[in-house]
Amino acid sequence: MQTASPPKTYRSPQPQSVAPPRPDPLIGKTFGSVRLTEKLGSGAMGTVYRAWHDRFAQEVAVKLLKGGNTGTARERFLREGRAAAKIKHPNVTRVMDAGEIHGAAYLVMELVDGHSLGSILDDQVAKGAAGLSPESVRALGIGISRGLAAIHAQGIVHRDIKPDNILVGKDGTPKITDLGLAKQLDDPELLRLTGTGMVVGTPLYVSPEGIRDPQRIGPKSDVYGLGCTLFHLLTGQPPYPGSSAYDVMRGHLEQPVPQVRSSRNPIPSDLAVLVERCLSKQPDRRPSADDLADLLERGGATRGGRWALPAVIAAVIAVVLGGAAGAWSLLDASPAAAAEAPSSALIIAANAPAVEIRLDSGPWKPLPDGGVVPATGKVALAVRAAASGPGALRAWRGTVDLAEGERRKLDVVLDRITVPAIRQAVSGSGMLHRNGEPVGLDRETVLDAAGSWHLGRCGGKVWTSRIVLIDLDGTAAAGPEEILDHPSGPAFFRFAGDAPPHLVVSWWLADQARQVAQLPEPAGWSRQALRPEQPAVGLNPALLDAVLAFCGNRVRLPDPAGAKRLAVLHQAAAVWCGDGERKDVIGGAANTAIAAVVPSSSGP
Repeated sequence: MQTASPPKTYRSPQPQSVAPPRPDPLIGKTFGSVRLTEKLGSGAMGTVYRAWHDRFAQEVAVKLLKGGNTGTARERFLREGRAAAKIKHPNVTRVMDAGEIHGAAYLVMELVDGHSLGSILDDQVAKGAAGLSPESVRALGIGISRGLAAIHAQGIVHRDIKPDNILVGKDGTPKITDLGLAKQLDDPELLRLTGTGMVVGTPLYVSPEGIRDPQRIGPKSDVYGLGCTLFHLLTGQPPYPGSSAYDVMRGHLEQPVPQVRSSRNPIPSDLAVLVERCLSKQPDRRPSADDLADLLERGGATRGGRWALPAVIAAVIAVVLGGAAGAWSLLDASPAAAAEAPSSALIIAANAPAVEIRLDSGPWKPLPDGGVVPATGKVALAVRAAASGPGALRAWRGTVDLAEGERRKLDVVLDRITVPAIRQAVSGSGMLHRNGEPVGLDRETVLDAAGSWHLGRCGGKVWTSRIVLIDLDGTAAAGPEEILDHPSGPAFFRFAGDAPPHLVVSWWLADQARQVAQLPEPAGWSRQALRPEQPAVGLNPALLDAVLAFCGNRVRLPDPAGAKRLAVLHQAAAVWCGDGERKDVIGGAANTAIAAVVPSSSGP
């Protein structure tokens, strides 16, 4: 951790008084049939308000898209509404409406009186309890599993199951909420909307397959997240705790499944075995959500129970809410707690829409609204971009010294964190790829920055990939290699801007395909062998068909609009595009056109 003077990009902070919060200008505005009456809090993607629904004559929650309201963010936000509106189940928060008005995208949801399961767990742990009782966890697990099964029945994967996304109402009913990361399994736009290639979900609860390749997340990934949640509820800590996302993800990828009963006794053996089965590294070894609910109920029935929410949970809810009905929907923390002004604090502003902070050696946490972070004395501070795709992590590190009662503003510029060079290999021979770009035929590649690095090698018709995570201190963790018969994931597909996820056809790849298909060399073909990682030119329709076959026919040429975006991204004069059997060139002559392939609608 850096303890000397801050980086050159850092501007020395000056003490600054903090003005009182301004009244929210949206209070009193109408969105569709609802009128906003009170701000409740903010989540990762949106701000939540209490509102009155004139048509239904009842209070509701309204979630407005946070920050910019354009492009992918708006589409992903409205996806939450479209996905959740299909689900009618008592264990899933109901979405009533979704739309855009006043230049803002919004969702109208039921207002849940209760608290998040994460807050209930925190309250119990703060009082010295190791977690919740096994009876409570079983009852909650049955309800959550039933809700999850209803989500999966609609062809939807939640992708962020965790305690904070489970609301427990005053009547004890658990409800799954926040489908902001939801994935429609049969939606061909999915790869475009999640086109950052980032690890999707929350690191403490994300599945191994979600770390390696977000596009391969499926229903069993949600079951893994639920297994992590149940483990946390039973033991008071997540299955793979760590001081950084790097440590946590390394646990998911490499460490053996922890034993629930080794953390706390007594826990019924059937419950412990079920939770550990949900945490299996192999998705096909996990039960479905519906089977999990049945198994939880069956285990409880053998102990003479019909599993309703035990009284201990109801008591906890009453204590947390102070005996009053609290309106909680998609919130990260109590608005009252957020409103308390600490005596001394850092007020952090960073050049990123969403950031996370770490004080000293503590865990990473989202930067609170307003950027106010309570701190006193000498503090080692780290700041990083919350949504970081493959490649170098944008971060900042430094040390500040706050006097008692001082409130200091920090303007933080996030930048690449260089680490000592690390050489990483991928087994086999053939073209080596790094975060979607071919880099050469060497056995190893050099990584010199903190971040997530997806490495792959195409050797014949074998596509091998692995992920390497490097933390801010330069410590690396490499996941196991995965071997497929086609390209898949951020190792081979590049995710950038508004261009479609794509694999640039290098000369080496095109020549391998040409040899397999026994096609003649185009004119001037062998001269390109001096730089085999460069995009191939001089391609023709027959050679392009050979490339598609070489990739397992799991890819296709981009449509004309996608080809135009790729031409801008790669500064290419001409790019091949296709529509079924038809192949054309956008922008110039065919003999100068490069080619890139995109995942087919069935997915890589």
